[in-house]
Amino acid sequence: MRIFASRSYFMRLIALVILLASTQTALATGGFSCSIDDKVVNFEAAAVVSHSVGEQIPQVRAELEIRAPGTPDDLRKLDLSEHVTQKWYYDRDLKLRFYREREGDKAHGYVELVIQARRKKGQDETSYSGNYVLMVHDLGPAGGSEGKTTTRRGRVACSGE
Repeated sequence: MRIFASRSYFMRLIALVILLASTQTALATGGFSCSIDDKVVNFEAAAVVSHSVGEQIPQVRAELEIRAPGTPDDLRKLDLSEHVTQKWYYDRDLKLRFYREREGDKAHGYVELVIQARRKKGQDETSYSGNYVLMVHDLGPAGGSEGKTTTRRGRVACSGE
């Protein structure tokens, strides 16, 4: 039994498949990185970004060390790679929000880091600068209902393509 009526039909079908496959839009990718190194925070992040419809950020690697006094030991060094809760990377703006809750049996606590950086008009198209806000919340050893939230602010530098 012949599946295709002729060899020429089969060859035309292969040519059509190749043509259609070659006309798909190429997916462009880029990336960005951000760093903070001050008295309060040591932070490094790098990400892969898709520059197609949807502007997805499929891969993020982020490490945070909080140097501020009074920070609970279990919240001082955190891997935030899987904890990006909000992101915006479009035109001149780069905004990221990381949120990670305390793990284990201790009372509730969390770390939230918000980065807002902007590329200035007329300057290097890969350089972004801005601010960060770091919030550390801890109910403490007694697990009180109020807890304590400490907020710190500083500068962040990012680069992107």
